[in-house]
Amino acid sequence: MTVKFDTTTYEMSQLESKYRSFFAPAFEILIDGQNLVRIGAAVQGLRVTSRTGMFSDHFSFRISNAFDPVARSLKWLGSLVDVGKSITIKMGYTDRFETVFEGLVTGVGVDYPTGGLPVVSVKGMDKSMLMMRSKQSNQWKDKKASDVARQIASKYGLTPDVDDTMTPIPRIEQHRASDFHFFARAGVRKRTGLHGRRIEAVL
Repeated sequence: MTVKFDTTTYEMSQLESKYRSFFAPAFEILIDGQNLVRIGAAVQGLRVTSRTGMFSDHFSFRISNAFDPVARSLKWLGSLVDVGKSITIKMGYTDRFETVFEGLVTGVGVDYPTGGLPVVSVKGMDKSMLMMRSKQSNQWKDKKASDVARQIASKYGLTPDVDDTMTPIPRIEQHRASDFHFFARAGVRKRTGLHGRRIEAVL
Protein backbone atom coordinates (compact mmCIF):
# COMPACT_ATOMS: atom_id res chain seq x y z
CA MET A 1 0.00 0.00 0.00
CA THR A 2 1.12 3.54 -0.64
CA VAL A 3 -0.14 5.94 1.98
CA LYS A 4 -0.06 9.41 0.49
CA PHE A 5 1.46 11.86 2.95
CA ASP A 6 0.59 15.49 2.37
CA THR A 7 3.76 17.56 2.04
CA THR A 8 1.92 20.87 2.35
CA THR A 9 2.81 23.06 5.34
CA TYR A 10 -0.18 23.93 7.51
CA GLU A 11 -0.80 26.32 10.35
CA MET A 12 -2.24 24.67 13.44
CA SER A 13 -5.45 26.64 12.96
CA GLN A 14 -5.86 25.14 9.48
CA LEU A 15 -5.46 21.61 10.84
CA GLU A 16 -7.92 22.35 13.62
CA SER A 17 -10.43 23.50 11.03
CA LYS A 18 -9.85 20.45 8.81
CA TYR A 19 -10.11 17.93 11.65
CA ARG A 20 -12.96 19.40 13.70
CA SER A 21 -10.64 20.95 16.32
CA PHE A 22 -9.30 17.43 17.00
CA PHE A 23 -12.51 16.61 18.82
CA ALA A 24 -13.62 12.99 19.13
CA PRO A 25 -10.90 10.77 17.62
CA ALA A 26 -12.56 8.20 15.37
CA PHE A 27 -11.84 5.45 12.88
CA GLU A 28 -13.44 3.32 10.21
CA ILE A 29 -12.60 -0.30 9.38
CA LEU A 30 -13.85 -1.58 6.04
CA ILE A 31 -13.66 -5.32 5.35
CA ASP A 32 -14.56 -6.10 1.75
CA GLY A 33 -16.15 -2.64 1.73
CA GLN A 34 -18.38 -3.24 4.75
CA ASN A 35 -17.93 -0.88 7.71
CA LEU A 36 -17.38 -2.85 10.92
CA VAL A 37 -18.29 0.07 13.16
CA ARG A 38 -21.58 0.74 11.40
CA ILE A 39 -22.74 -2.86 11.72
CA GLY A 40 -22.25 -2.65 15.47
CA ALA A 41 -18.87 -4.26 16.08
CA ALA A 42 -17.26 -2.97 19.27
CA VAL A 43 -13.66 -2.52 18.14
CA GLN A 44 -10.98 -2.11 20.79
CA GLY A 45 -7.21 -1.73 20.78
CA LEU A 46 -6.85 -0.72 17.14
CA ARG A 47 -3.19 -0.39 16.24
CA VAL A 48 -1.63 0.35 12.84
CA THR A 49 2.15 0.14 12.46
CA SER A 50 4.03 1.58 9.50
CA ARG A 51 7.82 1.41 9.32
CA THR A 52 10.47 2.26 6.78
CA GLY A 53 12.85 -0.42 5.64
CA MET A 54 12.17 -4.02 4.72
CA PHE A 55 8.94 -4.44 6.61
CA SER A 56 5.26 -4.72 5.78
CA ASP A 57 2.79 -2.40 7.46
CA HIS A 58 0.55 -4.30 9.85
CA PHE A 59 -2.50 -3.83 12.06
CA SER A 60 -4.32 -5.48 14.93
CA PHE A 61 -7.56 -4.97 16.83
CA ARG A 62 -10.11 -6.82 18.94
CA ILE A 63 -13.89 -7.16 18.68
CA SER A 64 -15.31 -7.39 22.20
CA ASN A 65 -18.97 -8.05 21.33
CA ALA A 66 -18.60 -10.73 18.66
CA PHE A 67 -20.14 -13.40 20.89
CA ASP A 68 -23.95 -13.63 20.76
CA PRO A 69 -25.01 -15.05 24.17
CA VAL A 70 -28.51 -15.89 22.90
CA ALA A 71 -27.42 -17.82 19.81
CA ARG A 72 -24.23 -18.88 21.63
CA SER A 73 -22.18 -18.26 18.51
CA LEU A 74 -19.69 -15.73 17.20
CA LYS A 75 -21.06 -13.02 14.92
CA TRP A 76 -19.20 -12.03 11.75
CA LEU A 77 -16.53 -14.71 12.19
CA GLY A 78 -15.98 -16.73 9.01
CA SER A 79 -18.35 -14.60 6.97
CA LEU A 80 -17.15 -11.01 7.15
CA VAL A 81 -14.17 -11.38 9.45
CA ASP A 82 -11.98 -14.03 7.84
CA VAL A 83 -8.44 -14.61 6.64
CA GLY A 84 -7.80 -13.31 3.13
CA LYS A 85 -10.40 -10.54 3.25
CA SER A 86 -9.35 -7.11 2.01
CA ILE A 87 -9.30 -4.41 4.67
CA THR A 88 -9.04 -0.62 4.72
CA ILE A 89 -8.46 1.35 7.91
CA LYS A 90 -9.14 5.06 8.19
CA MET A 91 -8.39 7.33 11.14
CA GLY A 92 -9.30 10.89 11.96
CA TYR A 93 -11.60 13.03 14.02
CA THR A 94 -15.41 13.01 14.06
CA ASP A 95 -16.23 12.55 10.34
CA ARG A 96 -12.90 13.60 8.81
CA PHE A 97 -10.81 10.54 7.97
CA GLU A 98 -7.57 9.69 6.19
CA THR A 99 -6.72 6.21 4.91
CA VAL A 100 -3.80 4.84 6.94
CA PHE A 101 -3.83 1.18 5.89
CA GLU A 102 -4.92 -1.07 3.03
CA GLY A 103 -4.14 -4.76 2.96
CA LEU A 104 -5.35 -8.21 3.91
CA VAL A 105 -6.56 -9.98 7.02
CA THR A 106 -3.89 -12.58 7.79
CA GLY A 107 -5.03 -13.90 11.16
CA VAL A 108 -8.22 -14.28 13.21
CA GLY A 109 -8.30 -15.73 16.71
CA VAL A 110 -10.68 -16.10 19.63
CA ASP A 111 -9.64 -15.42 23.22
CA TYR A 112 -11.63 -16.94 26.07
CA PRO A 113 -10.92 -14.84 29.17
CA THR A 114 -11.71 -16.24 32.60
CA GLY A 115 -15.08 -14.94 33.71
CA GLY A 116 -15.76 -13.03 30.48
CA LEU A 117 -17.19 -13.43 27.01
CA PRO A 118 -15.04 -14.55 24.07
CA VAL A 119 -13.17 -11.79 22.25
CA VAL A 120 -12.17 -11.98 18.58
CA SER A 121 -8.68 -10.75 17.68
CA VAL A 122 -7.86 -9.71 14.11
CA LYS A 123 -4.52 -8.93 12.52
CA GLY A 124 -3.18 -8.36 9.04
CA MET A 125 -0.51 -6.96 6.75
CA ASP A 126 -0.31 -4.91 3.60
CA LYS A 127 0.07 -6.65 0.25
CA SER A 128 3.83 -6.23 0.17
CA MET A 129 3.94 -9.40 2.29
CA LEU A 130 2.84 -11.35 -0.80
CA MET A 131 6.05 -10.23 -2.49
CA MET A 132 8.18 -11.66 0.33
CA ARG A 133 6.93 -15.24 0.26
CA SER A 134 9.39 -16.85 -2.12
CA LYS A 135 12.81 -16.31 -3.63
CA GLN A 136 13.06 -16.26 -7.39
CA SER A 137 15.61 -15.92 -10.14
CA ASN A 138 14.75 -14.03 -13.31
CA GLN A 139 16.51 -12.23 -16.09
CA TRP A 140 15.33 -9.49 -18.42
CA LYS A 141 17.26 -8.48 -21.52
CA ASP A 142 17.00 -5.12 -23.22
CA LYS A 143 14.16 -4.03 -20.96
CA LYS A 144 13.51 -0.72 -19.29
CA ALA A 145 13.67 -0.95 -15.51
CA SER A 146 10.27 0.71 -15.32
CA ASP A 147 8.77 -2.05 -17.51
CA VAL A 148 10.26 -4.71 -15.23
CA ALA A 149 8.75 -2.95 -12.23
CA ARG A 150 5.32 -2.88 -13.87
CA GLN A 151 5.57 -6.56 -14.83
CA ILE A 152 6.38 -7.65 -11.29
CA ALA A 153 3.74 -5.42 -9.71
CA SER A 154 1.08 -6.84 -12.01
CA LYS A 155 1.70 -10.36 -10.65
CA TYR A 156 0.27 -9.25 -7.33
CA GLY A 157 -2.62 -7.19 -8.63
CA LEU A 158 -0.85 -3.98 -7.65
CA THR A 159 -1.32 -0.67 -9.40
CA PRO A 160 2.14 0.65 -10.31
CA ASP A 161 2.91 4.35 -10.48
CA VAL A 162 6.32 4.31 -12.12
CA ASP A 163 8.13 6.94 -14.13
CA ASP A 164 9.22 5.73 -17.56
CA THR A 165 12.99 5.21 -17.37
CA MET A 166 13.17 5.57 -21.17
CA THR A 167 16.45 3.66 -21.72
CA PRO A 168 16.52 -0.15 -22.08
CA ILE A 169 19.12 -1.93 -19.95
CA PRO A 170 21.10 -4.77 -21.57
CA ARG A 171 20.48 -7.14 -18.68
CA ILE A 172 18.59 -6.94 -15.38
CA GLU A 173 19.01 -9.92 -13.05
CA GLN A 174 17.07 -11.14 -10.06
CA HIS A 175 19.07 -13.88 -8.33
CA ARG A 176 17.46 -15.88 -5.54
CA ALA A 177 15.67 -12.87 -4.13
CA SER A 178 12.06 -12.20 -3.26
CA ASP A 179 10.30 -9.71 -5.50
CA PHE A 180 10.08 -7.39 -2.50
CA HIS A 181 13.83 -7.41 -1.89
CA PHE A 182 14.51 -7.20 -5.62
CA PHE A 183 12.53 -3.96 -5.75
CA ALA A 184 14.48 -2.63 -2.80
CA ARG A 185 17.90 -3.16 -4.36
CA ALA A 186 19.65 0.17 -4.86
CA GLY A 187 20.15 -0.35 -8.58
CA VAL A 188 16.48 -1.02 -9.22
CA ARG A 189 15.40 1.93 -7.11
CA LYS A 190 17.67 4.32 -8.94
CA ARG A 191 16.62 3.12 -12.37
CA THR A 192 12.91 3.12 -11.72
CA GLY A 193 12.47 6.00 -9.32
CA LEU A 194 11.18 3.50 -6.76
CA HIS A 195 12.22 4.36 -3.24
CA GLY A 196 12.14 2.14 -0.20
CA ARG A 197 9.42 -0.37 0.47
CA ARG A 198 6.69 1.80 -1.04
CA ILE A 199 7.95 1.11 -4.56
CA GLU A 200 5.41 3.63 -5.80
CA ALA A 201 2.83 0.90 -6.27
CA VAL A 202 -0.46 0.65 -4.49
CA LEU A 203 0.20 -2.17 -2.04
